[in-house]
Amino acid sequence: MSTQADDDKEDTSRRPTRAVVGSHREEEEVFGKAYDPRIVRRIWSFVRPYQSRIFISVAAVLVFTLTQLAIPLVIRYAIDHGMTAGRLDQPVMIAAIITFAVIILINYAA
Repeated sequence: MSTQADDDKEDTSRRPTRAVVGSHREEEEVFGKAYDPRIVRRIWSFVRPYQSRIFISVAAVLVFTLTQLAIPLVIRYAIDHGMTAGRLDQPVMIAAIITFAVIILINYAA
């Protein structure tokens, strides 16, 4: 009778086969593929009607980023070349202001 009680204790305290440390690795391998061409083709079939909008959006983001990077460069140019020791170079400053305004307009449009 005591052996039967011991067997029952062992069954309840024993872990299932999949509940060991590191058992999640199999699942990670299944879901861990970085690139699956079938999934990309399937998604692309849904995206295809909006292809032109996607390209326009990507181009707008690139233009916006470039204009955001150009703003400090124009300001640096205006300070370095337009404002020399106690002297204001008007043609350089006017060119910098016009360039700055054009960049801001392009940035706004993007």
